[in-house]
Amino acid sequence: MCLVSLQSEEALASINKTTLFDFLKTCKHESGGFSMHDGGEIDMRSAYCALATCEIVGLPIDQLSEGVAEWIISCQSYEGGFGGEPYTEAHGGYTFCAVASLVLLN
Repeated sequence: MCLVSLQSEEALASINKTTLFDFLKTCKHESGGFSMHDGGEIDMRSAYCALATCEIVGLPIDQLSEGVAEWIISCQSYEGGFGGEPYTEAHGGYTFCAVASLVLLN
């Protein structure tokens, strides 16, 4: 995001999209969620960060989207909000990440 905020072609050109996308693919979990790093927790923030990165940098979000919407919906709680992971209490920040992620997925 720091490079994007500079709003220069030189800054954007310094992003190695191939290695970035390869990293995001390693963060994708079979459940449909994403981890923040190798061995990290799988939560709503991770999904949003991965999808937003794809959108901002111009990576093929469709190649990472399989099962993501279903995983996000599984995090919805009985009160209508979204938790960080399935079967957890809803939280405003996680709800933002969930709704924004669903928008990014169309």
